[in-house]
Amino acid sequence: MKKFLTIITFSFTVAANAQSVGIGTTTPDANAILDLGIGTKGFLLPRVSDVNMNAMTPPPGMMLYNFNMGRPYMYVGAWKKVMLEGDPFSLPYAGSGNYGSALFGITQASSSSAIFGNNIGGGIGISGSSATGEAIVGNSVSGTAGYFSSTSGRAIVGVGNV
Repeated sequence: MKKFLTIITFSFTVAANAQSVGIGTTTPDANAILDLGIGTKGFLLPRVSDVNMNAMTPPPGMMLYNFNMGRPYMYVGAWKKVMLEGDPFSLPYAGSGNYGSALFGITQASSSSAIFGNNIGGGIGISGSSATGEAIVGNSVSGTAGYFSSTSGRAIVGVGNV
């Protein structure tokens, strides 16, 4: 009897791995392992404490909700906070791409600076270069689009139509 149950369990496991599983839907998406159907309920991440999160040995891609920190985390070799709307953006940021539009944009809704560059080590605060277009562009509806100052040396250097 044990051999019979083992064979049935093995057969069910193989069949289940070959198809999609749906909860709340009778037609799960064939590209999904698990398809949670549309309805009036949401998906709830596993909720854990700091202690339990840091005690895990998770696989890459694991997500959870840390209730001590009040936010979701994802494991990618280390636990990383999932960035939420309104979170401050951390720099340094490096990126490259070919998107046909801006790779990186900042919108500031208050009256303070959207970008402020201050290098106290003697380097460049904000730098830009372009082989075919504008390197640094500023637009203003009701103020100064570009403001440059220097306490020692040139505030702005340009090549071309400056």
